[in-house]
Amino acid sequence: MNKTFPLDVDQLRSVLDYLNIGVYVTDLDRRIVLWNRKAEEITGHTAADVIGKACHENILVHIDKDGHKLCTTKLCPLYRAMNLNKASRSPAIIYARCADGHRIGVSVDSSPMHDADGKVIGGIETFSDSTEQVRNLEFAKQIQQNLFPKLPIDAPGLRFDVRYYPHDLVGGDFYDIREVAPGRYGFMIADVIGHGVSAALYTMWLKSLSESLEKLGARPGEFLTAVNHKLSKFVVSEGFATAFYGVLDTERWELTYTNAGH
Repeated sequence: MNKTFPLDVDQLRSVLDYLNIGVYVTDLDRRIVLWNRKAEEITGHTAADVIGKACHENILVHIDKDGHKLCTTKLCPLYRAMNLNKASRSPAIIYARCADGHRIGVSVDSSPMHDADGKVIGGIETFSDSTEQVRNLEFAKQIQQNLFPKLPIDAPGLRFDVRYYPHDLVGGDFYDIREVAPGRYGFMIADVIGHGVSAALYTMWLKSLSESLEKLGARPGEFLTAVNHKLSKFVVSEGFATAFYGVLDTERWELTYTNAGH
């Protein structure tokens, strides 16, 4: 038990050990003061090994989907929760290091902890093993990436290139580039509301629709109007997308475009 932590850790553990999700509690310096039974089961790190250590000290060493370190930066979900005094709005998929050195995908929620006066005294993070979910998302990511054109696309005096950073493993951002007539290149950028699998499914529809309407590709207004008409038949609930579509004429160096709320 951490003698300096102002809550009864033993009493907390007696409750949290019954939960079927990993839970750990830290002080303001992110030193672990409680590590429940499920956290041991998921990671292989025992409470005896981690109590009193900071969570980034060769324990979880969280990284994001792109391999960027989180625990030693201000991007750490637990750090942000405590310093902003605000719980995470939705679970985040990150990668934790287990006791044997391998990494697993975990779904994490973080929240500040308060004393009786409402002062932030530490943080609590819950996590669950999301190995199967991550495996499915990574497969969906490969499918989604195959929808995008192979880059770079070069033409006389012209080069297209892209930087694509989805919020999750898959997302609702979409782009497409193709030659729609000799010397004329159509390019589309779209953003579907939300993120994750549901948004990614809409990007697949956008890809299919843009290919089926290729004959209109040289006329931006007609093309995007037709995409909107067809896509609206499949939109459910409050779903929607914004889009920009342009056609660049490399002979006259003119850009014709239409914008749909993007």
